[in-house]
Amino acid sequence: MKWQPSIPVKSTLSPRVDAAIYKKDFKFDFVKGGFIPGSWVEGLDAFIQRFVKVLLTNETPIIKYGLYELLPKSQSQADFEQECITLSSAIVTHKFSDSTPNDPNGLGYTVEEIYGISKETLDDVNYLIVSAMITGVENKVELKVPLTLLEKNKQ
Repeated sequence: MKWQPSIPVKSTLSPRVDAAIYKKDFKFDFVKGGFIPGSWVEGLDAFIQRFVKVLLTNETPIIKYGLYELLPKSQSQADFEQECITLSSAIVTHKFSDSTPNDPNGLGYTVEEIYGISKETLDDVNYLIVSAMITGVENKVELKVPLTLLEKNKQ
């Protein structure tokens, strides 16, 4: 399934946070589940890892940042499109609770525009793919959110 808005969904949050400044972090394998020993991500890769983590995290009374509940789950195209509109709006307005004007923190400060969302299978893995413009990156980025761990947890 695929959704593409007639005009990109835009973030109005400022100041913008360049993906290049995302700090070094342990690399996590979202397909197999687990950290990769001795591997790190930083910059754009660290931002992408945080993006995937936020989308795959449930919001709870303690963890307020998760967007898992908004992932498109519908099998009908019309419902899928509505779910994508809701998710894309949540992404471009996303702020962590500790975000301040002097220390902005959240996906919406780095995701500038969303051009579309699709569900695709690549190498036998189901993905939610968000096509977006990221602050500090010259070209559109395909943010691939593997759904493997979620599917395993449903079984």
